[in-house]
Amino acid sequence: ILANLVSDVPTVLFCLGSIDASSQVVLGEVLGHLRIWIEKLVFDSDHYHSYSSILSLVRSHGGALKSEAERENFWVHDLNWGRISKFREVVTEKFDAELFSNPSENILEIDFSYSGSDSKISSRAFMQLCWIVERLGWVVGSRSESSRLYCKSASGAVRIVRIRRDCEMDPLSKFEFECAADKVCFSEYEGVEGIEYLVESKGLSKAVMHKKHLLGTATLVSEAVYSNIRNKHMDKILRFAPKIEGVLQAE
Repeated sequence: ILANLVSDVPTVLFCLGSIDASSQVVLGEVLGHLRIWIEKLVFDSDHYHSYSSILSLVRSHGGALKSEAERENFWVHDLNWGRISKFREVVTEKFDAELFSNPSENILEIDFSYSGSDSKISSRAFMQLCWIVERLGWVVGSRSESSRLYCKSASGAVRIVRIRRDCEMDPLSKFEFECAADKVCFSEYEGVEGIEYLVESKGLSKAVMHKKHLLGTATLVSEAVYSNIRNKHMDKILRFAPKIEGVLQAE
């Protein structure tokens, strides 16, 4: 492998299968041998066991990198980031003026519900929750309990995310944002033509529906390989996602 690598060409390590204890060891050895060549670690959380495994692997690899430049050039990317692109677009578009103008303070609490016949949350819904917390600029605290995630706003005020599984609800995922003057509800449905989004609020004149087919894995992989812009959001999510996992596991 080393003989065929070209130093001027970015090298990407794909980990598109599940990550368990044995594969984590193998990946660590591969990253160690290819340390100065690999610029991106791309994984698909549709197939992983936990973000904790990824974070442990990245921290171990980061500790082996010799210089700040090497650490800055090493990226980590989850394909599920691309799968929630429409979700991010719709939320930002509809809530920018009302909630996200001062997000850390305007939103007081969040009720997050997800559907499913078993206790495991879908990887897409999990990424949505992580992005919402990161987008609001909240800091995930060390304190947590079953079904509740405690965060802090920019001013240090306590913010709570309530998490629950609802086997009988129609939406795949549902966020209710509690503000001082209003409550805004954002739901994601699986429709006949693709994913549908419904926004409900007193402040909105009418509900808005968007439809979008999910991007295929091949498209997501291509975007991950050819993107030259480091995803700073993923950097942050990677650090606090294991804390959210802990809350979900205790639910």
